[in-house]
Amino acid sequence: MSSFVFQYSNPYDMGPDATIFPGVYPLKPNKILNRNNCGGSFGIRIRKINNMSNSFSELIHRVIPSCLFRPYEQNDTREYDEDQGCGGYTTKRELEMINLMYKVIESVLHMRKAYASLQEAHSPWDPYKIKLSDVAVITELRKLTTLTETFLLSVPVPLRDVGTPYESALEKVCPKMKRKSKRRVSCSSEFEFQDQSMVEIFEACMDSVKEGSRSFVLVLLSLMKSVNWDITATVESITSITTNLSLIGPNHALESYVNRKLFQGFDHESFYLDESDETLTSDEFRSECFSQYSDMKSVDTNELLETLPTCQFGVFCLKKYLSVVHPKMEESLFGDLEQRRQVLAGKHPRSRFYRESFVGVAKAVWMLHLVAFSMDPLPSHFEGSMGVGFNPEYMENVARVRGRDVGGYVVGFPVSPGFKLGNGYVVKARVYLVPKDEV
Repeated sequence: MSSFVFQYSNPYDMGPDATIFPGVYPLKPNKILNRNNCGGSFGIRIRKINNMSNSFSELIHRVIPSCLFRPYEQNDTREYDEDQGCGGYTTKRELEMINLMYKVIESVLHMRKAYASLQEAHSPWDPYKIKLSDVAVITELRKLTTLTETFLLSVPVPLRDVGTPYESALEKVCPKMKRKSKRRVSCSSEFEFQDQSMVEIFEACMDSVKEGSRSFVLVLLSLMKSVNWDITATVESITSITTNLSLIGPNHALESYVNRKLFQGFDHESFYLDESDETLTSDEFRSECFSQYSDMKSVDTNELLETLPTCQFGVFCLKKYLSVVHPKMEESLFGDLEQRRQVLAGKHPRSRFYRESFVGVAKAVWMLHLVAFSMDPLPSHFEGSMGVGFNPEYMENVARVRGRDVGGYVVGFPVSPGFKLGNGYVVKARVYLVPKDEV
């Protein structure tokens, strides 16, 4: 058995075209050694630190290659066993470094898992799970700190400068992350306590609800026509509205039915999706609601339902679909109850009717709900009851009325609810007015 002795030159160049000479074998970036020169093949990639690291993950990926390819002392030699191939180094120092790297990688994996659990705990909101995940993340970060100190104590003083760029990068990144976090909190507080801004956001959300409900109703009516339903009779049976629909048309009546179903439970922080009757109004909960609203604006709804099908919004969609779409209606419109079976199994159907039409209006109502519960005090909502007189301060008429005098008209049925905000601003309820003698 023959053996070779390798010695590492010190220092070495970290440039992109640098050459490292371990003994007599030159290694260049992205090059692979001849298999005959070493009992295996491997490639070494060297990066020049051109930019400051932007994330903890990137720092880890940069530090690990530095640790693996660091130069040894001039008098540090290792015997290579030719029969064992490239994994045949058996010095005590080599084994200590390998064990240290295993611990680092294991700790990083555990930290990533704990951080993923921390993210999942936010939707649905689970304070107990959030605390546990937070403790797990901090524990793994402390382990990494300890391993870093162990590594620095185990190498010669000149070589400790290898980690200096990464430490300085961390010192620059951490304050920036704190400033971004403070800006996010300040933005949430700004929107939360600036009444004018919140009024505009609330009105925009209510407009989205109106557009979403109208679009969904048009899709429903189109499907009903495609199967040759008697639209007027069908809507009368679904909505239980006694007003003569043959005169006023079914659109607003069907929209009234959809809104009534979707807004049931709106006064509760979770739409009564859980069994708790307690209404939370703390500052933390309001801040969390606005954060969820801000996140939901930029999230692709389909990706969210695929990734977290049982999140609070996902459960809301499932339950409201079962409430809005009657089994007989679905079977007649689509020929079977396949979508309902999927919903009952906790899955979100991939049909255009569900993903585009229904989820669109459901998301609009959910977003309005988040904004409402991020306000202090909570908005109070109301609707125009059938038979009451028209109040222009709180109501908006959607029916065509001859002339401008509505003195002889009363509310035939409510179309969508209205809201009175804490500062006294009123978002008017939409109603359909009919002559008094028709009620």
